[in-house]
Amino acid sequence: MVLPQQTLLTTLKNFSNLKRTSFLLCLLFLVGCSGPKQAQITAYDQITLPNEEATLQVKVRSKGLFGKNLKNKKVSFFDSTEKKIGEGITQKNGTLSIRYTPTQQGFLKVEARLHSEKYSATPSTHLLRVAKPDTKFLVVDIDNTISDISPILMLVNENINIPPVKGAPETLQQLSKEHTIIYMTGRDDVLSPKTKAWLKRNGFPEGPVFFWDFMRTPLSKKKYKSELIELIGRKFQLIQIGIGNSVGDAAAYIANGLQAIILLSPEEKNRANRLPRGAKKVNSWQEIQQLLY
Repeated sequence: MVLPQQTLLTTLKNFSNLKRTSFLLCLLFLVGCSGPKQAQITAYDQITLPNEEATLQVKVRSKGLFGKNLKNKKVSFFDSTEKKIGEGITQKNGTLSIRYTPTQQGFLKVEARLHSEKYSATPSTHLLRVAKPDTKFLVVDIDNTISDISPILMLVNENINIPPVKGAPETLQQLSKEHTIIYMTGRDDVLSPKTKAWLKRNGFPEGPVFFWDFMRTPLSKKKYKSELIELIGRKFQLIQIGIGNSVGDAAAYIANGLQAIILLSPEEKNRANRLPRGAKKVNSWQEIQQLLY
């Protein structure tokens, strides 16, 4: 709804104070309702080999923790030079996939952008780690491992109020000189923007982040992590170290031949005797630092 400026001013002059206030409130309501609704694009990170065709997937949903998946929405994909590399329409479950073959090694970024009159969304970025088969990898959990707050409190706190575990950023930065860091979390993928912004804010090294999604991955977070590590390990044999905070993390790491280092969270400390054989229990990132270098 758009009114000519002169018409609007004349109308306001003829109103009493009460009517003028009511008119402005109604106008603001109409303008607010006429704007696009908020949506979220989630772009999923990938690890791939050079010159290998990769699948880039996004999910589009309405904004909010319990947002609905949005179908028939157009999304375009752009590389770091602003070259369009693909586009498509989301399916019933809100997802869209395109094929992309990276030729360079290192960290590549592809941005996904929503095109919709009804919905507006901040672009989301795929991080592609394009690596040789002999690249060394290290897997690390987030909640109660590098984030010093429980998952529940994480949901209700802004990133500025969520501290990292002491020593975690510095230790992982040092380890990233020889290993690609893979962040593998039990957080749902709706928390992708908040999580990636938190990692960057607190100085953690760049690395792909993999999220749990109960609609498309196993309900067991332990199983989800184990299957994901196994999938990556089919191409990359040097997934060497896993750092987490739970018995489930340790089991997933040990099952895939990783050196399991477990910084038990308060909720897990009474289960220390259930750690699988071979898992190393530590009390701080300082101990992890001494253990690994």
